[in-house]
Amino acid sequence: PVRVGRAVIPRLPAPRIDAAVTPRGTDWSLALLVALGLATGLSTWFAGSRDSAWVFAAHAALGVALALVLAWKLRRVWPRIVAASRWDGRTGMGLAALVLVATALGSGVAWSSGANVAFGGMSLLGWHVVLGLALGGLVLAHALARARPLRAVDARDRRQLLAAAGVGTLGVIEFDEVD
Repeated sequence: PVRVGRAVIPRLPAPRIDAAVTPRGTDWSLALLVALGLATGLSTWFAGSRDSAWVFAAHAALGVALALVLAWKLRRVWPRIVAASRWDGRTGMGLAALVLVATALGSGVAWSSGANVAFGGMSLLGWHVVLGLALGGLVLAHALARARPLRAVDARDRRQLLAAAGVGTLGVIEFDEVD
């Protein structure tokens, strides 16, 4: 409590956005962003005119949004990652997926920033494509094997929508800042 003169004002906990988005909502957000990233990434193969530049911008903004939601998820699962005693049969696959996502995002950022490197007989952009396709396949396999359907509580709350809109907006703003 805080005293103001004679009045005692109870201290309320600060609102936290991570409490507004359920773990299932976060996982489905990641899956949706990967699917949209894969779709826009494949669409860039056919986007060669100025009128289709938006496809590249959308792909980049989705990459930023994916990184933001991934950071959000890592904040939630980090205690399980650093405590080996809390690992279960899924931890290894989760860490492998994390490395795959980070490498796909990193290769996209590096290539779009002008990195002109090649290894294993492929350019960095080629590796970005391979990693993106592998990530899309992994997410699809995971969804078919383990995904839990969204519940009404995962999408009904106004906070869920505001959090998703905020991540999307930050993705566009950050892309604009980098571009």
